[in-house]
Amino acid sequence: MIGFASMKHNNGDNSSSPDRLRQHGILGCIATNPGFEIAAGGIDAMVNALNTLLPLAREHAPGIAIATTGSVHAIPGGGFIAIAGRPYFRDPALAKAASVSNVAAVLADNYAQYGAQLFSKLYGAFSCAILDTKANRALLATDRMGQHPLYYGEGDHTFCF
Repeated sequence: MIGFASMKHNNGDNSSSPDRLRQHGILGCIATNPGFEIAAGGIDAMVNALNTLLPLAREHAPGIAIATTGSVHAIPGGGFIAIAGRPYFRDPALAKAASVSNVAAVLADNYAQYGAQLFSKLYGAFSCAILDTKANRALLATDRMGQHPLYYGEGDHTFCF
């Protein structure tokens, strides 16, 4: 598994520490070899590296783990979509659907129809990850100005970001 580091690291679990930041983020891993499992503790180590005071949504399934300060939603067929930041849709139908649920749910509902073109429908400051276990792929995107960057790396059996 790939290690992650932050500028300020808090070795304890003191959520009131001044070293902890109020930053948005998204992180996760997908296994690149069939049958390889992502350890439950692996996502915890990544969450600690994010070093945020913000609440996190987490999901873990065979061969996949993801956490975000935004929202996460399962996609039909297997996998998850996670998004962080302040994304929005200009398309009236998608914007209305997002106002009723959340952006990750709308992305999950429309992923089969649009695929990677789904990112072209997002605006605002965000980072987004689609971990599709059925297609065995990870799609990562950031906003057009790169306000919420994503970093990634590949290990022997995993692709992590």
